[in-house]
Amino acid sequence: MLIMSREHFKYTVDSLTTIVHIFNNLPNTTEEVSNHILCSRSAIKLAVLDRVVAVFVQGPAWQFKAWPLSNPVEIFTKMKGFYLQLKDMPPDPNIKKWDVKVLMLDRNRRHLDRAQLQNFWEVLDRFVIKHKPNLRA
Repeated sequence: MLIMSREHFKYTVDSLTTIVHIFNNLPNTTEEVSNHILCSRSAIKLAVLDRVVAVFVQGPAWQFKAWPLSNPVEIFTKMKGFYLQLKDMPPDPNIKKWDVKVLMLDRNRRHLDRAQLQNFWEVLDRFVIKHKPNLRA
């Protein structure tokens, strides 16, 4: 889990719908972006699938079994994949097959998490600009 300070975002949690709302400022601007994090795959419906911009993966392909799109290769053409990897642990073999950004964490140097957090937002922002610019409006 990435640790974020309150100065970087505001959030609210709706426990009934398993959605976390994060409000994040875009880099070098005062523009605030609202992100909705779906904490359950049951919250992902085909109607909102085009608004999903990222997915955190664990590695096994079965985690996409209940998704409207079940092929990981197809999923990662429509949304950016991220994988949190501990530095001293090997990644799941599927990670190398998929178009997934690996965010490396060091359990003994947690102060470096902030750099990975910044990396996450930069990669995600570039993906949205290139693949889903309509969501930035």
